[in-house]
Amino acid sequence: MRLQMTRFLRDNLFFLAVFLLIGAAFVLLRTDGAEFASLEAFQGMLGGGTPTVVEFYSNT
Repeated sequence: MRLQMTRFLRDNLFFLAVFLLIGAAFVLLRTDGAEFASLEAFQGMLGGGTPTVVEFYSNT
C-alpha cells in the first residue's frame, strides 16, 4: 500500500503541484467584497484618489 502511494505521488507530482498552485493563487489573489450602504458611500470610495477595481455580479 505504501509503495503504491509513493509511486502515485511520484508519477503525478507535476499535476499535483499545478493544482496546488492554482488553489493557492485563488486564495491569495481573490478580492474581498465590500458592501455600501448608499450610492454616496460608493461614489466617495471611487473619488478617493486610489485605483479601484469594480466588479458587478448579478444572480439572474
